[in-house]
Amino acid sequence: MKNVSGAEKFGLTIEGLDQTDDAVYSADLPAVAGTTLVNVTIRDFLKEKPLFFYRTTIAGAAHSMEVGQVLCSEQLRMISFLLLSFGGLTAGTLGGLLGIGGGILIMPLLRFIVRLEPAESAGTCVVAVFFTTLGGSLRHFSMGHIHPRSIIPVVLSGFVSTLICSLFFVYLSRKGAWLDAAIGVVFLLVAMRMLWEGICEYLKNKSTAKTGGAIQGSILSKVTIGAAAGVLPGLLGIGTGAILVPAFAFALSAPIKVAIGSSLACFSLNALVSSALKLFQGFVQVGILIPLCIGTLIGSRFGATLNGRFSSPVLKGLFGVFFGCVAGKYMGVLGV
Repeated sequence: MKNVSGAEKFGLTIEGLDQTDDAVYSADLPAVAGTTLVNVTIRDFLKEKPLFFYRTTIAGAAHSMEVGQVLCSEQLRMISFLLLSFGGLTAGTLGGLLGIGGGILIMPLLRFIVRLEPAESAGTCVVAVFFTTLGGSLRHFSMGHIHPRSIIPVVLSGFVSTLICSLFFVYLSRKGAWLDAAIGVVFLLVAMRMLWEGICEYLKNKSTAKTGGAIQGSILSKVTIGAAAGVLPGLLGIGTGAILVPAFAFALSAPIKVAIGSSLACFSLNALVSSALKLFQGFVQVGILIPLCIGTLIGSRFGATLNGRFSSPVLKGLFGVFFGCVAGKYMGVLGV
């Protein structure tokens, strides 16, 4: 049998048998599988510390020995399902509230907690974000924040841009460090945008803000904005809110709620194209995707409803700081 001690898998180092005592001592709650029965190492874990015996192989033995607590595979799947659904719900709510698609939360969840590879986290994220934008778009449309005819140039140019960049994603997927660094830059830009908007909203009297109207501007400006935004879902697997919302609100002088709703609507088609290609390319983890999509679909509609009821300068400021830390994590600046 090949010795894999010291090898790194999914960002974790595989430790050897000589480090078992240290691992058990340092763990808050060791999880022990049935393999320990087969290779007779279970005695190394039967110490005073509480244990979780999981999966079916060890369940019967653990019950007979009356040691530890049994956590079967069905329970693990349920816990994972609930945690991923909650993560999707949170991301969807934030996406609908702030018009950022939700990928800004889903991406670090998949990359650093679920520990998917960079390409798989990007592929799975963009599919989940499609459901965020779909639910949020429908809600914003019903609230009068989306005027379809005014965003057609943005949608079409974004479609082409996403399609082209998705083809280059196969090459970028082999460069995990590059992909992480690029996503980190996007997170940094989003953090700066949210901090800036939070400060401006806090200092500005929002009662004088515009609340209605279509997206104005020339066809050329809309095509340029859409093409630039399409790079993100195609090449990095994340939403276009980091580009579209400030472009609509500042460059085209759209009311902020119209900018948010239109951003979600434009990205829906971009995300659909990127999702289909990344699924075909094999970069989507379907088992993880289902609970995420359920949560994002519900959360996006809830977030869009909240968007119509209150402004959120403090929320934007807090998440701006949080996303700045996430950017540092991606780019390896913080070393955590």
